[in-house]
Amino acid sequence: GIPNRDAIEPRRSVILCAFGGVTIDMDYLLCEPSIHARWRDQELTANFRGWIRTSTDGFPGELAELISRWAAAHEEEIIANHLRIGRSAWPLQPIAPPDPLEVQAVQPLLPPASD
Repeated sequence: GIPNRDAIEPRRSVILCAFGGVTIDMDYLLCEPSIHARWRDQELTANFRGWIRTSTDGFPGELAELISRWAAAHEEEIIANHLRIGRSAWPLQPIAPPDPLEVQAVQPLLPPASD
């Protein structure tokens, strides 16, 4: 599984983008620079081009596809943030979320929250 990131490095919890219950931060301690997405208790890691590297079993495919498209569309901004990390240039710059219509289209396809 994916280790608890917050226990490894506090700055890894800097959120680059948030939408529809998803948070995305920079997963910069991996060998290949990546973004890290969380939705409920599910996690996904993708490279800067949006290629999914890992995800937990319960991460919805529709949401993974949306995140993949988002990362591909914002590759230059993600890389710029990665370069900021290399220069210890904090804070990282937020990145705009996907189009609200795309997020709304995915919401009905997601499983309901379990209490």
